[in-house]
Amino acid sequence: MHTLTGYRVAVAAERRAPAVAAALSAAGARVAVTQVTSVVPQPDQDLLAAATHAVVAGRVDELVVSSAYGFRSWLGLAGRLGLAGPLVAALRDARLLARNAAAADSLREVGLREVWSTAASSTVDLLRYLLANPVPGSRVVVEVNDPVLPPLCDALRDAGYDVVEVPTFRYGAAPRPDTVRRLRDKLVRNGYDAVVLTTPESARLMGDFLGTAVPVCFGRATAAPFGADAVTGYVEDLVAAVASALSGPAAGSGARLEVRGLGVVLDGAFHPVPPGPLAVLRVLARSPGRVLSCADIRRAVPGWSDVDDHAVEVAVSRLRNHLDRDLVQVVVKQGYRLAA
Repeated sequence: MHTLTGYRVAVAAERRAPAVAAALSAAGARVAVTQVTSVVPQPDQDLLAAATHAVVAGRVDELVVSSAYGFRSWLGLAGRLGLAGPLVAALRDARLLARNAAAADSLREVGLREVWSTAASSTVDLLRYLLANPVPGSRVVVEVNDPVLPPLCDALRDAGYDVVEVPTFRYGAAPRPDTVRRLRDKLVRNGYDAVVLTTPESARLMGDFLGTAVPVCFGRATAAPFGADAVTGYVEDLVAAVASALSGPAAGSGARLEVRGLGVVLDGAFHPVPPGPLAVLRVLARSPGRVLSCADIRRAVPGWSDVDDHAVEVAVSRLRNHLDRDLVQVVVKQGYRLAA
Protein backbone atom coordinates (compact mmCIF):
# COMPACT_ATOMS: atom_id res chain seq x y z
CA MET A 1 0.00 0.00 0.00
CA HIS A 2 1.30 3.47 -0.90
CA THR A 3 1.86 6.08 1.81
CA LEU A 4 -1.14 8.23 0.89
CA THR A 5 -3.54 5.57 -0.38
CA GLY A 6 -7.13 6.55 0.40
CA TYR A 7 -6.44 10.21 1.14
CA ARG A 8 -7.97 13.10 -0.80
CA VAL A 9 -5.56 16.01 -1.24
CA ALA A 10 -6.32 19.40 -2.78
CA VAL A 11 -3.52 21.53 -4.22
CA ALA A 12 -4.12 25.28 -4.25
CA ALA A 13 -1.49 26.28 -6.74
CA GLU A 14 -0.09 29.09 -8.81
CA ARG A 15 0.79 27.29 -12.02
CA ARG A 16 3.43 24.58 -12.00
CA ALA A 17 1.35 22.16 -9.95
CA PRO A 18 1.79 19.09 -12.20
CA ALA A 19 5.04 18.17 -10.40
CA VAL A 20 3.31 18.41 -7.02
CA ALA A 21 0.24 16.51 -8.23
CA ALA A 22 2.32 13.78 -9.86
CA ALA A 23 4.35 13.23 -6.70
CA LEU A 24 1.24 13.06 -4.50
CA SER A 25 -0.52 10.73 -6.97
CA ALA A 26 2.51 8.45 -7.07
CA ALA A 27 2.23 8.20 -3.29
CA GLY A 28 -1.36 6.98 -3.66
CA ALA A 29 -3.40 10.13 -2.98
CA ARG A 30 -6.40 11.22 -5.02
CA VAL A 31 -5.37 14.74 -6.04
CA ALA A 32 -7.33 17.76 -7.28
CA VAL A 33 -5.37 20.81 -8.46
CA THR A 34 -6.88 24.29 -8.60
CA GLN A 35 -5.01 27.34 -9.88
CA VAL A 36 -6.01 29.94 -7.32
CA THR A 37 -3.55 32.68 -8.34
CA SER A 38 -1.54 33.80 -11.32
CA VAL A 39 1.89 35.43 -11.50
CA VAL A 40 2.53 38.79 -13.11
CA PRO A 41 6.14 39.60 -14.11
CA GLN A 42 5.88 43.08 -12.65
CA PRO A 43 7.38 43.78 -9.22
CA ASP A 44 5.69 45.37 -6.25
CA GLN A 45 7.58 48.67 -6.18
CA ASP A 46 7.56 49.01 -2.38
CA LEU A 47 8.84 45.47 -1.78
CA LEU A 48 11.50 45.86 -4.45
CA ALA A 49 12.62 49.21 -3.01
CA ALA A 50 12.94 47.71 0.49
CA ALA A 51 14.99 44.82 -0.89
CA THR A 52 17.25 47.23 -2.80
CA HIS A 53 18.01 49.22 0.35
CA ALA A 54 18.78 45.95 2.17
CA VAL A 55 21.19 44.84 -0.57
CA VAL A 56 23.23 48.07 -0.68
CA ALA A 57 23.39 48.18 3.13
CA GLY A 58 25.83 45.26 3.33
CA ARG A 59 28.25 43.06 1.43
CA VAL A 60 27.07 40.58 -1.21
CA ASP A 61 28.90 37.26 -1.47
CA GLU A 62 26.60 35.51 -3.95
CA LEU A 63 24.15 36.97 -6.45
CA VAL A 64 21.55 34.74 -8.11
CA VAL A 65 19.75 36.27 -11.10
CA SER A 66 16.66 34.43 -12.35
CA SER A 67 15.70 36.54 -15.35
CA ALA A 68 17.06 39.30 -17.55
CA TYR A 69 13.73 41.15 -17.37
CA GLY A 70 13.68 40.92 -13.59
CA PHE A 71 17.22 42.19 -13.17
CA ARG A 72 16.65 45.11 -15.56
CA SER A 73 13.40 46.00 -13.72
CA TRP A 74 15.32 45.96 -10.45
CA LEU A 75 18.11 48.11 -11.85
CA GLY A 76 15.56 50.55 -13.28
CA LEU A 77 13.91 51.03 -9.90
CA ALA A 78 17.32 51.42 -8.26
CA GLY A 79 18.02 54.22 -10.74
CA ARG A 80 14.81 56.02 -9.80
CA LEU A 81 15.81 55.71 -6.15
CA GLY A 82 19.28 57.10 -6.90
CA LEU A 83 20.81 53.75 -5.96
CA ALA A 84 21.86 52.31 -9.33
CA GLY A 85 25.53 53.12 -8.76
CA PRO A 86 25.66 51.82 -5.18
CA LEU A 87 23.77 48.68 -6.25
CA VAL A 88 26.19 47.81 -9.04
CA ALA A 89 29.10 48.57 -6.72
CA ALA A 90 27.64 46.24 -4.06
CA LEU A 91 27.35 43.44 -6.63
CA ARG A 92 30.80 43.87 -8.16
CA ASP A 93 32.65 41.66 -5.66
CA ALA A 94 29.98 38.95 -5.54
CA ARG A 95 30.09 35.62 -7.31
CA LEU A 96 27.54 36.06 -10.09
CA LEU A 97 25.20 33.14 -10.78
CA ALA A 98 22.78 33.59 -13.69
CA ARG A 99 19.98 31.24 -14.68
CA ASN A 100 20.67 31.45 -18.42
CA ALA A 101 22.59 33.34 -21.06
CA ALA A 102 20.06 36.18 -21.23
CA ALA A 103 20.30 36.73 -17.46
CA ALA A 104 24.10 36.65 -17.74
CA ASP A 105 24.02 39.26 -20.52
CA SER A 106 21.91 41.57 -18.35
CA LEU A 107 24.71 41.52 -15.77
CA ARG A 108 27.40 42.18 -18.36
CA GLU A 109 25.44 45.20 -19.63
CA VAL A 110 26.28 47.04 -16.38
CA GLY A 111 29.93 46.06 -16.43
CA LEU A 112 29.77 42.91 -14.29
CA ARG A 113 31.96 40.05 -15.50
CA GLU A 114 32.84 36.46 -14.56
CA VAL A 115 29.25 35.28 -14.66
CA TRP A 116 28.39 31.61 -14.01
CA SER A 117 25.25 30.00 -15.42
CA THR A 118 23.66 26.53 -15.57
CA ALA A 119 23.38 24.25 -18.57
CA ALA A 120 19.82 23.46 -17.46
CA SER A 121 18.80 27.16 -17.32
CA SER A 122 17.33 26.61 -13.86
CA THR A 123 17.44 28.91 -10.84
CA VAL A 124 16.49 25.90 -8.72
CA ASP A 125 19.71 24.21 -9.84
CA LEU A 126 21.72 27.26 -8.79
CA LEU A 127 20.15 27.20 -5.34
CA ARG A 128 20.65 23.43 -5.14
CA TYR A 129 24.34 24.07 -5.76
CA LEU A 130 24.52 26.55 -2.89
CA LEU A 131 22.67 24.14 -0.61
CA ALA A 132 25.02 21.31 -1.54
CA ASN A 133 28.07 23.48 -0.79
CA PRO A 134 26.99 25.59 2.18
CA VAL A 135 29.13 28.46 3.43
CA PRO A 136 27.41 29.55 6.65
CA GLY A 137 27.45 33.30 7.14
CA SER A 138 27.69 34.09 3.44
CA ARG A 139 25.30 36.76 2.25
CA VAL A 140 23.23 35.65 -0.74
CA VAL A 141 21.02 37.93 -2.82
CA VAL A 142 18.40 36.08 -4.87
CA GLU A 143 16.34 37.74 -7.59
CA VAL A 144 13.05 35.88 -7.12
CA ASN A 145 10.78 35.69 -10.15
CA ASP A 146 8.86 32.53 -9.27
CA PRO A 147 6.87 31.36 -6.20
CA VAL A 148 8.84 28.11 -6.12
CA LEU A 149 11.98 30.00 -5.05
CA PRO A 150 11.08 31.47 -1.60
CA PRO A 151 10.93 28.00 0.06
CA LEU A 152 14.41 27.33 -1.32
CA CYS A 153 15.53 30.65 0.13
CA ASP A 154 14.17 29.43 3.48
CA ALA A 155 16.28 26.28 3.07
CA LEU A 156 19.36 28.44 2.42
CA ARG A 157 18.67 30.26 5.67
CA ASP A 158 18.40 26.93 7.46
CA ALA A 159 21.82 26.06 6.03
CA GLY A 160 23.31 29.19 7.61
CA TYR A 161 23.20 31.69 4.75
CA ASP A 162 22.12 35.29 5.21
CA VAL A 163 19.55 35.63 2.38
CA VAL A 164 18.05 38.76 0.84
CA GLU A 165 15.14 38.05 -1.51
CA VAL A 166 14.59 40.54 -4.33
CA PRO A 167 11.03 39.89 -5.61
CA THR A 168 10.52 40.82 -9.27
CA PHE A 169 7.00 39.40 -9.62
CA ARG A 170 3.64 39.85 -7.96
CA TYR A 171 0.50 37.76 -7.65
CA GLY A 172 -2.53 38.31 -9.85
CA ALA A 173 -6.10 37.05 -9.78
CA ALA A 174 -6.97 33.47 -10.62
CA PRO A 175 -7.72 32.96 -14.32
CA ARG A 176 -11.04 31.29 -13.40
CA PRO A 177 -12.57 32.60 -10.15
CA ASP A 178 -15.35 29.98 -10.32
CA THR A 179 -12.81 27.20 -9.73
CA VAL A 180 -11.62 28.98 -6.58
CA ARG A 181 -15.20 29.15 -5.28
CA ARG A 182 -15.70 25.45 -5.95
CA LEU A 183 -12.53 24.57 -4.07
CA ARG A 184 -13.64 26.67 -1.11
CA ASP A 185 -17.05 24.97 -1.08
CA LYS A 186 -15.49 21.52 -1.21
CA LEU A 187 -13.11 22.36 1.65
CA VAL A 188 -15.93 23.73 3.81
CA ARG A 189 -17.86 20.48 3.22
CA ASN A 190 -14.81 18.55 4.47
CA GLY A 191 -14.17 17.21 0.99
CA TYR A 192 -10.40 16.80 1.48
CA ASP A 193 -8.08 15.33 4.08
CA ALA A 194 -5.32 17.84 3.33
CA VAL A 195 -4.78 20.95 1.24
CA VAL A 196 -1.35 21.88 -0.11
CA LEU A 197 -0.91 25.66 -0.15
CA THR A 198 1.94 26.60 -2.45
CA THR A 199 2.06 30.41 -2.08
CA PRO A 200 1.26 33.06 0.56
CA GLU A 201 -1.53 34.28 -1.72
CA SER A 202 -3.14 30.82 -1.79
CA ALA A 203 -3.01 30.76 2.01
CA ARG A 204 -4.75 34.14 2.14
CA LEU A 205 -7.49 33.02 -0.24
CA MET A 206 -8.12 29.62 1.38
CA GLY A 207 -7.39 30.35 5.03
CA ASP A 208 -11.01 30.78 6.16
CA PHE A 209 -12.32 27.82 4.14
CA LEU A 210 -10.19 24.85 5.21
CA GLY A 211 -12.89 22.84 6.97
CA THR A 212 -11.20 19.80 8.49
CA ALA A 213 -8.46 19.68 5.84
CA VAL A 214 -4.92 19.79 7.22
CA PRO A 215 -2.93 22.67 5.65
CA VAL A 216 0.51 21.75 4.32
CA CYS A 217 2.38 24.94 3.44
CA PHE A 218 5.24 25.44 0.99
CA GLY A 219 7.46 28.14 2.49
CA ARG A 220 7.40 30.04 5.76
CA ALA A 221 5.48 33.00 4.40
CA THR A 222 2.71 30.61 3.33
CA ALA A 223 2.63 28.90 6.73
CA ALA A 224 2.66 32.10 8.79
CA PRO A 225 -1.15 32.69 8.89
CA PHE A 226 -1.73 29.21 10.33
CA GLY A 227 1.14 29.09 12.78
CA ALA A 228 1.98 25.80 11.08
CA ASP A 229 5.25 24.15 10.19
CA ALA A 230 6.52 25.04 6.72
CA VAL A 231 8.04 22.88 4.03
CA THR A 232 11.32 24.43 2.96
CA GLY A 233 13.42 23.16 0.10
CA TYR A 234 12.09 21.20 -2.83
CA VAL A 235 8.65 20.35 -4.19
CA GLU A 236 9.41 16.67 -3.57
CA ASP A 237 9.48 17.37 0.17
CA LEU A 238 5.77 18.21 0.10
CA VAL A 239 4.83 14.53 -0.21
CA ALA A 240 6.66 13.62 2.98
CA ALA A 241 5.08 16.62 4.71
CA VAL A 242 1.56 15.59 3.66
CA ALA A 243 2.18 12.03 4.85
CA SER A 244 3.52 13.30 8.16
CA ALA A 245 0.60 15.71 8.65
CA LEU A 246 -1.96 12.96 8.04
CA SER A 247 -0.25 10.19 9.98
CA GLY A 248 -0.72 11.58 13.45
CA PRO A 249 -2.98 9.89 16.00
CA ALA A 250 -5.56 8.12 13.85
CA ALA A 251 -9.21 8.97 14.10
CA GLY A 252 -9.97 5.46 15.17
CA SER A 253 -9.46 2.81 17.83
CA GLY A 254 -5.86 2.36 18.91
CA ALA A 255 -3.36 1.80 16.13
CA ARG A 256 -5.50 -0.68 14.18
CA LEU A 257 -7.80 1.73 12.42
CA GLU A 258 -7.09 4.88 10.45
CA VAL A 259 -9.90 6.82 8.78
CA ARG A 260 -8.99 8.43 5.46
CA GLY A 261 -11.01 10.42 2.96
CA LEU A 262 -11.84 7.47 0.72
CA GLY A 263 -11.91 4.61 3.20
CA VAL A 264 -10.01 3.14 6.13
CA VAL A 265 -6.71 1.45 6.80
CA LEU A 266 -7.39 -1.54 9.00
CA ASP A 267 -4.43 -3.53 10.30
CA GLY A 268 -2.27 -2.13 7.50
CA ALA A 269 -4.70 -2.85 4.63
CA PHE A 270 -6.77 -0.19 2.86
CA HIS A 271 -10.53 -0.74 2.51
CA PRO A 272 -12.60 1.62 0.32
CA VAL A 273 -15.77 2.80 2.07
CA PRO A 274 -18.61 4.85 0.47
CA PRO A 275 -19.07 8.45 1.69
CA GLY A 276 -22.21 7.91 3.82
CA PRO A 277 -20.92 4.96 5.87
CA LEU A 278 -17.52 6.65 6.09
CA ALA A 279 -19.13 9.77 7.58
CA VAL A 280 -20.71 7.61 10.30
CA LEU A 281 -17.40 5.88 10.99
CA ARG A 282 -15.65 9.20 11.29
CA VAL A 283 -18.10 10.27 14.00
CA LEU A 284 -17.83 6.98 15.90
CA ALA A 285 -14.05 7.07 15.65
CA ARG A 286 -13.87 10.34 17.56
CA SER A 287 -15.12 8.57 20.69
CA PRO A 288 -14.24 4.86 20.45
CA GLY A 289 -16.20 2.79 22.95
CA ARG A 290 -18.88 5.44 23.45
CA VAL A 291 -22.46 4.67 22.37
CA LEU A 292 -23.91 7.28 19.99
CA SER A 293 -27.56 7.48 19.04
CA CYS A 294 -28.82 8.18 15.53
CA ALA A 295 -29.52 11.75 16.65
CA ASP A 296 -25.93 12.12 17.92
CA ILE A 297 -24.60 10.94 14.56
CA ARG A 298 -26.89 13.24 12.58
CA ARG A 299 -25.78 16.27 14.58
CA ALA A 300 -22.10 15.44 14.07
CA VAL A 301 -22.18 14.91 10.28
CA PRO A 302 -22.23 18.16 8.25
CA GLY A 303 -25.35 18.40 6.11
CA TRP A 304 -27.22 15.57 7.85
CA SER A 305 -29.64 17.70 9.85
CA ASP A 306 -32.57 16.55 7.66
CA VAL A 307 -31.54 12.87 7.55
CA ASP A 308 -33.86 10.45 9.37
CA ASP A 309 -32.96 7.53 11.64
CA HIS A 310 -33.53 4.98 8.89
CA ALA A 311 -30.86 6.57 6.70
CA VAL A 312 -28.37 6.39 9.58
CA GLU A 313 -29.29 2.73 10.17
CA VAL A 314 -28.72 1.92 6.49
CA ALA A 315 -25.35 3.69 6.57
CA VAL A 316 -24.29 1.70 9.63
CA SER A 317 -25.42 -1.55 8.00
CA ARG A 318 -23.37 -0.80 4.89
CA LEU A 319 -20.42 0.17 7.05
CA ARG A 320 -20.53 -3.16 8.89
CA ASN A 321 -20.69 -4.99 5.57
CA HIS A 322 -17.52 -3.25 4.42
CA LEU A 323 -15.58 -3.89 7.62
CA ASP A 324 -15.31 -6.46 10.38
CA ARG A 325 -18.84 -6.50 11.86
CA ASP A 326 -17.41 -6.68 15.39
CA LEU A 327 -15.64 -3.37 14.82
CA VAL A 328 -18.87 -1.35 14.67
CA GLN A 329 -21.24 -2.65 17.33
CA VAL A 330 -24.99 -2.27 17.62
CA VAL A 331 -26.27 -1.50 21.12
CA VAL A 332 -29.96 -2.40 21.09
CA LYS A 333 -32.32 0.57 21.56
CA GLN A 334 -29.37 2.89 22.29
CA GLY A 335 -27.25 3.29 19.19
CA TYR A 336 -23.83 2.33 17.87
CA ARG A 337 -20.22 2.35 19.00
CA LEU A 338 -16.77 1.67 17.66
CA ALA A 339 -15.07 -1.14 19.53
CA ALA A 340 -12.45 0.46 21.78
